Amino acid sequence: MVVILSFALKDVVESCPENFKIAIRKAVSKETMKDVQSSFDKDIVISALEENGIDFMPMKGYFLKNLYPTPEMRYCSDFDILVDSKKIKQVKKLLLSLGLEMDHSDTHHDVFFFPKTKTIFEIHKLLFVGPLEKYFGIGFERASLKEGYKHFYELSKNDFYISVLAHYAYHFEEGAGVGAKSLCDLYVLEKNYCL
Repeated sequence: MVVILSFALKDVVESCPENFKIAIRKAVSKETMKDVQSSFDKDIVISALEENGIDFMPMKGYFLKNLYPTPEMRYCSDFDILVDSKKIKQVKKLLLSLGLEMDHSDTHHDVFFFPKTKTIFEIHKLLFVGPLEKYFGIGFERASLKEGYKHFYELSKNDFYISVLAHYAYHFEEGAGVGAKSLCDLYVLEKNYCL
């Protein structure tokens, strides 16, 4: 949120004491560097999945961050990726070969991370559990290939919109929290998709 606030309060920050301005600049630089590193890590994983013939679909944050005025405004603490559930063992082997480590596994997803950068990848076996599972199926049924790729899938704008709203509704219902970042996501989604 510090990057968004620094843009929103730019004129106010400029009139603040020098030590405050320095602190804001350092915080923004730190967030920007984290974003660059996580984007680099994300590209490694996406390229490996594509090159190894594994159908995959990045979820939520991967696409949302590109709707913001600058991508570093929407830092992703983890990357959610739906993969072909029939190839989950191959995905695990591939990610381990790239230097990621496994954090844990459950029925819904396997969680991996790069030990040095701490970039987290949640490898999902299906898009939704619960009421929307019938609508989305595993997830690929309502998706299409991204232009220029053979294994990279994406949802239509309408289905992506539904998936983000449903994800936040789930978080709200489960008490997992819907905070300022979620509200900002909904704002940019509405601004970009509902004109």
